[in-house]
Amino acid sequence: MWTDDSGRPEDPEAAPTRAEPSPTLTAAEPAPTPAEARFQSCRWSVSEGGPAYCSNPEVLPYAGKGGFNAESWCLDCTLYKVRRKAPKRRRVDDDFLY
Repeated sequence: MWTDDSGRPEDPEAAPTRAEPSPTLTAAEPAPTPAEARFQSCRWSVSEGGPAYCSNPEVLPYAGKGGFNAESWCLDCTLYKVRRKAPKRRRVDDDFLY
């Protein structure tokens, strides 16, 4: 006699595994252009929840926050400065010069 098991939860060990899409098979992000790479390392780049834009006061009035194009601005930008790590702070109690 045949019984209906449709309401019974599946046993995960006995059930065949479903093929999950591999993250490597999805469309890979294209490599950033030299202008985009330079913009991402610039201290003026901002991406606060929206599209990234240049927050330099000389660029912002012209490029705006929504229509910024790194190719137009960042290749030969004279305002470009790389973000640098803060210098290592000297300890106050370390007065001994080696």
